[in-house]
Amino acid sequence: MAGTESTPRQCFVSPAPTRYARDASRLAGSPSPRARTVNAKCWVQSAQAVPRLGEESKSPRADGQCKVMDSERPGSAPFGRGVQACAATEGSVEASLRADGQCKVLARFLDHRFCREQKRKAQIMDYRKVGFWQLVMLALLLNFVAQTIHEAGHWTIYETLGREPVWGFSSLVQIWGNPPPLHPNEWIAMIAPDGEKGWLRLGSSPSKTEWIIMLAAGPLASLLGVVFGLSLMRWNRNPATKQMGLVLALIGSLIMSQYYLRGSGGDEYFLAVYLGIPKYIIDIPFGLAFIIAFILGVWTLGDWRTRFKWLGAILLGSVPAGLFLMKANDLVQAQVNQGNPLFQPLLGWSLPVVVVNVIVFLALWIWWKRANKMYYSSIKTAG
Repeated sequence: MAGTESTPRQCFVSPAPTRYARDASRLAGSPSPRARTVNAKCWVQSAQAVPRLGEESKSPRADGQCKVMDSERPGSAPFGRGVQACAATEGSVEASLRADGQCKVLARFLDHRFCREQKRKAQIMDYRKVGFWQLVMLALLLNFVAQTIHEAGHWTIYETLGREPVWGFSSLVQIWGNPPPLHPNEWIAMIAPDGEKGWLRLGSSPSKTEWIIMLAAGPLASLLGVVFGLSLMRWNRNPATKQMGLVLALIGSLIMSQYYLRGSGGDEYFLAVYLGIPKYIIDIPFGLAFIIAFILGVWTLGDWRTRFKWLGAILLGSVPAGLFLMKANDLVQAQVNQGNPLFQPLLGWSLPVVVVNVIVFLALWIWWKRANKMYYSSIKTAG
């Protein structure tokens, strides 16, 4: 008995089945009541550890050992505590098994809930999920940006060459037909290929090569703007920036596609005359490039419902922007002709054009900040 009482009281969980046999033999001997209680507790802890190790087949052995131990020492009062412990252990094992099953069900539930929450967050962060009127406002603002990109291509060439241009909202300030400008010495006279006489608001007359470069720079700038927008949509991680890039690409490609499909005059008409080639040689490559870009942009929107929503918002935002640009451009040309000091050039742009573009870019920044705030608040709500 003295040797049994000196046995260490620490309990170790072992997957080997001989451990239970050793516990059973230890309890089947004649230890002291205190040692019996400690040994029973050790056996209880070992049996309870079985489900955690994934060895559910050992639970029946524990039940059998309890029965063997009970039959070997019937009527033993001190050992009754061990039998009670075994009975408690049997219930503990069953409870552990039930708990293990509940844990598996809970794990599956939590995993499903986690996946559902991740999917919900992904839907919130999807750049295609945006309010209709929020999209209309973005389209309205980006129409100004798309037009400015096109005109900036022309303006860059003349400003770099020192021709002192004065640019309006949608064209170089110019007058065609009668009456002539009020101050002809501030304008450059030219004859169109069809014989019509006009005046351009330039400080000096450009050469033929400069004309060709300037005329080609506008469509190239628009094409680069569309590519830039698609790049933002493809590689930028911010949903609001993706939306801005895709709307810019759709607006630029849509406007230029219908322009080339219509086959009207404009920059390409003068460019074809200076190059001595048919106009369709210029229209076809540019037109195909813009049409392909438009198809790519629409394709990224996914389902048709989303596509109709985006295209409807873009058309609705483009109508007032287009009307404003046409009327404002006519106003700028008239006021520059009259010498209004409020319409004088600033870095080659009429002052109202600069002011409106600054307001547009400020409004875009506010739109971007507000959109990001809405996204992050939605994520916090979903979390």
